[in-house]
Amino acid sequence: MSIPFRTVCRTIKDSAFTNGNDLPVIISLEVHANVSQQEKMVDIMREEWGDLLLDKVLPHCHPEEKQPTLGDLRNKILIKGSDKSDCGAFSPQIYSKTTHEEAQQGCRQQQKETVPKKFICHALKQLAIYTYSPGHFTSFDLEDAKKPAHIYSFGEEKLKTLHRTEHNDLFKHNRGFLVRTFPESLSSFLSSNPNYPTLFWRKGVQMVALNWQVWDTAMELNDAMFDHENGWVLKPTGYRSNETKANCQADVMGKKMDLTITVLAGQHIPSDDHSESSRGTTRINPAAVNADRFRPRVTCFLHVESAAERNPKKSISKDDTSRKTRTARTEQPDWGSSGSKLHFPTVRHVVEELSFVRFYVEHCGRSWPERTAWACVRLDRLQEGYRLIKLKTDDGYKSDGLLLVKIEKKLSDETPRSLSLRRKTWNTCKDEVSQLKSRWTCMG
Repeated sequence: MSIPFRTVCRTIKDSAFTNGNDLPVIISLEVHANVSQQEKMVDIMREEWGDLLLDKVLPHCHPEEKQPTLGDLRNKILIKGSDKSDCGAFSPQIYSKTTHEEAQQGCRQQQKETVPKKFICHALKQLAIYTYSPGHFTSFDLEDAKKPAHIYSFGEEKLKTLHRTEHNDLFKHNRGFLVRTFPESLSSFLSSNPNYPTLFWRKGVQMVALNWQVWDTAMELNDAMFDHENGWVLKPTGYRSNETKANCQADVMGKKMDLTITVLAGQHIPSDDHSESSRGTTRINPAAVNADRFRPRVTCFLHVESAAERNPKKSISKDDTSRKTRTARTEQPDWGSSGSKLHFPTVRHVVEELSFVRFYVEHCGRSWPERTAWACVRLDRLQEGYRLIKLKTDDGYKSDGLLLVKIEKKLSDETPRSLSLRRKTWNTCKDEVSQLKSRWTCMG
């Protein structure tokens, strides 16, 4: 099914700045069209978006010198693309959004010499003012990597490789410049350790593209990150461009945490009976089939930074650990006056703004558990005391389902990391070698 480009632009205009949200929208375009079609697309964007489209440099904010603030970009739509005159040629298979082809970067690289090139027209390139792509990444030392308006796009596996090979440079770059990651579909679907957006947010990445075709863990974490935030969230301390104390992810000061979640009761828990006729709408109180035989169990997943994420010599893997309640009964479950306690003791290096708790409700009356409802909360928003957790259905719709829980969260400061004896010795050796070099020369 094809949708006219004008219809897409009109839909963006109608939905971009609603409910009092005037924060900017960045549009990343896939380029499949020839030059004349691209020029027509530019005309359509100008006609449909009018003054909302950012098509000129703002006063006192040259893109070669600095980025505008969010306040400067209120009620503006920005286009992400290439504005460089020497980067007008692109393979028609290079896309800007998440697609199956992005998983085959290696194949594209081999095809570049044989596939005919298509050009990005001048009118379209001119719209990429503060959000332009400098082309294929080669080094953080290049001049392009230091210009305020550039945006690099990395596949998830490429960024994980940079974590191992250029750990500090990657973190420092992402502290001051916009970066985007996208799923490399084949590796994401086939991997037993799927990539979560939390792994990349903690690398300082601002724009983490997801596979929106499936409502999965990544979508749940994204939903929690931007809940009631109008699409933009301030980075936590240590990740911001005006801070220079943290030179790598391990330097960001975290907390030591002891977390206990006591699950007490539930109400109107969604069952696994979802009628097709209600798809696309908000489903309130979906009726449970054979409610007396509904056997809900709650699993809590804690997503926090793992030790491997702070060590460039280790491979990044999943960042969650889980605890389960005992199984209860019906869609109005009761775990008793003492509840079912889920304890996460002595969790280290917790940055609350980049950590999450997910609640899964599963029906355990069959040969394998089947999830029926979930909730996800950013850790800094999960306050102590008795709380009602609002549940969504398995595929992301709102429901009247609630969990009554008690939160006990104890946070304490972590001592700053100190150099290991091995590292101290190595640094001492380097100093001595440097002193020797100043007094001696080597003969080859």
